Amino acid sequence: MQSGRRKRWRSRRIKQ
Repeated sequence: MQSGRRKRWRSRRIKQ
């Protein structure tokens, strides 16, 4: 599930 942004994908949103 790291296809959201770069490294902080579990910080605020994951897919958006």
